[in-house]
Amino acid sequence: MTTAAIILIVIMFSVYGLLTSIECGVCWTMLFPKLTNNPRSNNIYTPIWEITNVFLVFGMTAMAMFFNGGLVKIIDKNAYLLFIAGLGLLVRAVTGLYIFYVRKNPAKLSKFILLCASYLTPICIGCVGIYLFTGHKFSATHLGQTLLLSIFFGLTLIGIAFANRFKLKIVNKVKYTLYALYLVWAILLGYFLPKTAQSLNVNLVRLPLALIALIIATSTIVYFGFAAMKDKVHELYQFVMAVAFIVPVILAVDLRPYLIFNNITLAKAYGASAYQYSIIVGTIICTPLLLFAGYLIFKLLIDAEKSKK
Repeated sequence: MTTAAIILIVIMFSVYGLLTSIECGVCWTMLFPKLTNNPRSNNIYTPIWEITNVFLVFGMTAMAMFFNGGLVKIIDKNAYLLFIAGLGLLVRAVTGLYIFYVRKNPAKLSKFILLCASYLTPICIGCVGIYLFTGHKFSATHLGQTLLLSIFFGLTLIGIAFANRFKLKIVNKVKYTLYALYLVWAILLGYFLPKTAQSLNVNLVRLPLALIALIIATSTIVYFGFAAMKDKVHELYQFVMAVAFIVPVILAVDLRPYLIFNNITLAKAYGASAYQYSIIVGTIICTPLLLFAGYLIFKLLIDAEKSKK
């Protein structure tokens, strides 16, 4: 039961991460229009995209209900990160409304603030996740620092790759930027992440998850070569999004039996029986949300296909 609960929570955070990565990409192209091979790429973003924060709120609420036994410890160690994450949401919402409804041609400063705010919340939430996985603050270990870099490069790569999903000519500078981001991200996931985990004696993945991780790491490098040789840069985002969705789930399952590594177990943190009814409620709420996310992503992909014609 606890494993199912933690997977459900991680899936919600992963969906939020993918959607907010796309938002980051749009913010990059708003600030630097030449980063996309089709100006229409920016049209997919409107203030209604703030609804993606529902996945973040539900994930955090589910964490509080399912594992309220570990909530005090998590908040105690990460209160400032959660505060900054909330502040990032507020700044992003206000700036977004200003850009879309007050100033139709906003200054670059406004777009830059929107970009920074778009990174602030997912990175802070990611730092809380790093604390759960390592048992230490993100800055205290090489593993935490590596995970933080992976999150940053993942957000940037998915965002810019999605902005260039159209089957049109991509400027060489943008193409090489994507290749560089992809290569750094792949090296962080495939080499440094397992290697730095040894410093904490963390088995990053255990069998049979080790096989899945090996397949992901290998296919990441292989796909990079394929995309480079076949000039399939516009399809890069599909593979990257799949990996970015799967890796957090693998890490969460691998963390068992802990909620906080070497500190609080899932069984100890799991809520009292009074909270367990939330599993049913969670499923009822979660299923429509996930279906909505699937529909939203599917609609974006259809939009990309129409733009190719």
